[in-house]
Amino acid sequence: MAKFNLTSKVREVLEERGQPMTAREIAARMLSKYPEECEEKKGRSVRADTDAELENSLRHEILSATKRLEKNHGILTLEERPKKFGLAKSVDAAENKDDDLDGHTSPTEVVGDGTRKLSESDLYPMLLQHLWEDLGIYGMRIDERHSRNQHGWRGNHWLHPDIVGVRNLSEDWSRKILDCVEARGEPKAELLSFEVKLEINRSNVRESFFQAVSNSSWANYGYLVAGRVVGSETMKELRILSNLHGIGFIRLDAEGQGQIEFQAREREGVDWDTANRLVEENRDFKKYIDLIRTFSQSGRLNMRDWNDVIDPGEED
Repeated sequence: MAKFNLTSKVREVLEERGQPMTAREIAARMLSKYPEECEEKKGRSVRADTDAELENSLRHEILSATKRLEKNHGILTLEERPKKFGLAKSVDAAENKDDDLDGHTSPTEVVGDGTRKLSESDLYPMLLQHLWEDLGIYGMRIDERHSRNQHGWRGNHWLHPDIVGVRNLSEDWSRKILDCVEARGEPKAELLSFEVKLEINRSNVRESFFQAVSNSSWANYGYLVAGRVVGSETMKELRILSNLHGIGFIRLDAEGQGQIEFQAREREGVDWDTANRLVEENRDFKKYIDLIRTFSQSGRLNMRDWNDVIDPGEED
């Protein structure tokens, strides 16, 4: 009998399934699809006497072969938890969709296991919910369609972040500390900027990252957010770019669960010149700055003034 060819079996299983699978799912399917070859492989193994042990062994072999599968066999890894494998051709269709003028991804792309279709705009409320519930950040959507665009076609290219936020540093401070901070003219809040992408892959990772750099140059913290990352090399590139430029990265899954993969590096001060340009161009950002000004004067943030991501009745 021919030697058990792991890489070809992975590809055959993925072609049959037609959507991304975890290493464990692929291994389980191999056992049912190739019973005779698996029995022969089990007979040669000193560590896999049962089907369960062979399945676990195959899972580890698949994960260990990730780079070889990507480089030589047209198989891409989806950097999710757990990691999934998919055929490049099924991802290419998504990658080649036309972006709009601001670099946003087509609303027909697929997230996760391919069973649910999302647009980039579907990620905005998910991110707002994550920011509030998990990070205590008040968030607001900045819609580029609400800009005046005084500078002509693409004049505002890479100007607007998708989401902006504020984190109240002074919420638990005593009156004496507040008085001291105000007397010294030091900030009581941090301003944050978020650029959202449905998918980041090896082809668009640098463009997406530097769009986040451009859109977030005014804020204390800037983040790139993605619903899916394709390929282990993509994550490696994101890590390198984040270390170089200080932009953080958040992974947001199809259920709205967020994970900060790389922390953003703090900028000491807000670039008010860039913020002023945004105020002049976009009415959503003007509202955001108005709320920041009100907070600076009163020390209060009212959830009713921000995007509706919680029931206002839940406020203390």
